[in-house]
Amino acid sequence: MNNHEQNSEKERAKHKRKSPLHRHQMVEGPALSGHRVWHNDAHHMLIIDDTVIPCTPIEYQLLMHLLEAKGYVTLTTLVQDVLESTLTRRTRHALTKYMSQVRAKVWPFDLDILCVTAHGYMLSQTLLPASN
Repeated sequence: MNNHEQNSEKERAKHKRKSPLHRHQMVEGPALSGHRVWHNDAHHMLIIDDTVIPCTPIEYQLLMHLLEAKGYVTLTTLVQDVLESTLTRRTRHALTKYMSQVRAKVWPFDLDILCVTAHGYMLSQTLLPASN
């Protein structure tokens, strides 16, 4: 192999390492009935049914907590794990604002985020009315 061929081979290998597929290795799940979900924690990337859900790091963490939960996630857990704080009036208000933003991102997938008053939040699949 001559110098030119070696350089070309090195260049191809360098680009291969930098390809989007390698940078954004996606992991399947969490399981969500009726949907295909993939995620990448390092890049705060979530894909539902082949659609990228643009999220800030905080929105991503909140959504992942809800997706992974069996039932609701407590306010204290969300504030401590995601906002890295204690539950106060101020952090509760901030959490409410973030949840409103996340709620709007999941509506197109017939999903909703329900507030379990004074307890926490849960992800819910909305039911479409039966047609007659």
